[in-house]
Amino acid sequence: MRTALLIRDESSDHGTLGALAAPGGPALHVMEPPWRGNARNRSRIPPGAYRVLPHVSPRFGRSALVARVPGRSHILVHAGNLGGDAALGLRTHTRGCLLPGTRRGWRAGRRCACCSPGWRGSRSNSASSTRFRWRTLMLDALLAVLTGGATGLLGAALSFATDFLARRQRHAQEVELRRLDAEMARIEAEGAARAAALEAESERDAARWSAMEASYAEAARRWSAGGHPALVWVDAARGLLRPVLTLASLALIAAIYWSLGTWAETVAMQERIVDTALYIATTCVLWWFGARGVSHGAPAAPAGGR
Repeated sequence: MRTALLIRDESSDHGTLGALAAPGGPALHVMEPPWRGNARNRSRIPPGAYRVLPHVSPRFGRSALVARVPGRSHILVHAGNLGGDAALGLRTHTRGCLLPGTRRGWRAGRRCACCSPGWRGSRSNSASSTRFRWRTLMLDALLAVLTGGATGLLGAALSFATDFLARRQRHAQEVELRRLDAEMARIEAEGAARAAALEAESERDAARWSAMEASYAEAARRWSAGGHPALVWVDAARGLLRPVLTLASLALIAAIYWSLGTWAETVAMQERIVDTALYIATTCVLWWFGARGVSHGAPAAPAGGR
């Protein structure tokens, strides 16, 4: 970007000749329309210092843009020679833009800026503009294809990522459900095992009680159903022997205990008698009930029948 000074020295209905000078660079002769009150598309722009920017025009191709023109816009520096007033029917190559040249001269009997850089006549310029438009269209189409392809690829990537996350979540849910099923099966198996163990224990307890009842019933049957009347008395005597001996032992110890009285020298003997009585009673009771010989199976049938 440069700042250039625009000055004028010739002006008529056929155009305005001046110079565009940039600091540190050569001055260019320029042709502009005549002054028409800074009217758009007819008058030259006011003189002064302007910023000149590189520009590419769809019509003129590579050119320059004169920025910040008071009351005007799109003022270019482009190729051309003539700057007559079109409202008067004069030939012109500009509607307010600057036509640069390396020297001043005449063309078709009119003053002009000659040897305009890049100028090849109106037909060549039109063809160049057409080629530029085609290139622009091709570049726009290519840009649209590239941006559309990039957008499509991005959408496909997002879809793939979304599907991957969804599949991953479903897999995690299935794994968790399988784990819960396995845990439930384990708990059910443990519960079934405990229930079976409790049922077996109950069955064993019931079998023990049944065996004990059968033992008592068998003992009663043997006492009352002997083959000879003498056997009944033998069974009765055998059944009463242990309780009678136990009670007799306790009665004898009690009589000895009370016959000693309350003499002081017999206190130690009384304590020993009490210990002896407890020992004999415990031994007889446990021996009596423990020697019942409870059978856990069914009672055996008698050898012979009647």
